[in-house]
Amino acid sequence: LFMSCYISNPPDREPYLVRFNQIVSDYETLLFSSPSEERMSSRQRFSDQFDLEFEDGFNALTNYSYTAPSVNYSDCYEEKQDVNVFLCEYWRLMNTLELTGNYKNILRLLQAISQMIVNWPKEGFNALRKFTQIKHPLIHRGIIKVLSQNYLRYPTITKQFLHSESNNFDFHDLLEIQANAAANIEYRTLEQLQWARILYFLRTYINKNIIEDILSIFLTVDTLETALIKIISLAQFPNNDE
Repeated sequence: LFMSCYISNPPDREPYLVRFNQIVSDYETLLFSSPSEERMSSRQRFSDQFDLEFEDGFNALTNYSYTAPSVNYSDCYEEKQDVNVFLCEYWRLMNTLELTGNYKNILRLLQAISQMIVNWPKEGFNALRKFTQIKHPLIHRGIIKVLSQNYLRYPTITKQFLHSESNNFDFHDLLEIQANAAANIEYRTLEQLQWARILYFLRTYINKNIIEDILSIFLTVDTLETALIKIISLAQFPNNDE
């Protein structure tokens, strides 16, 4: 859903929001599901249940944040918006979950913000402040994980965040954030937004029917290897001599 709307018209978020809000209304509980325990690669990599859930790249809620701040960088919108507005559906869900004590699912929202920071660090860190207001050990551990990862990506803005939120972190927290050099960043999957950009480039400059062709390939071939070979052939650059 996200990729189809993004590819059609990247600056226009409204068609996606209409459909996303309907999905939330109809399938709210399913949006928090995680396939991490079923993935052999994830189970082999992480022995800790928290890491298994948090490091798994699948999160159906994440794409809601991918283009959220774009309203402030587009000429299509006259009024600027803050995180309370362009992430309002997250906060509605978080309020409901906190009232019911469902902190495990709030962690899924935090995971979505973590992935948002990759593309929008300023806006992502502003959104992260809302989670520091939740005084629960599971959420605090999640925030430490997010900060550990982004201390490597964006050290300056991460330090600024820690300084402004210093009352929420003790010495041991800061040590864990700064000393966690690996932070499992090497396990990060290619973000859906990057996949959408790749498809948009291929559709615009190489093959305008590539999305339909890819779907057709997966419906007609028997093996993944055959599918990949055919998909690669679709993405060949046109001959300049033609």
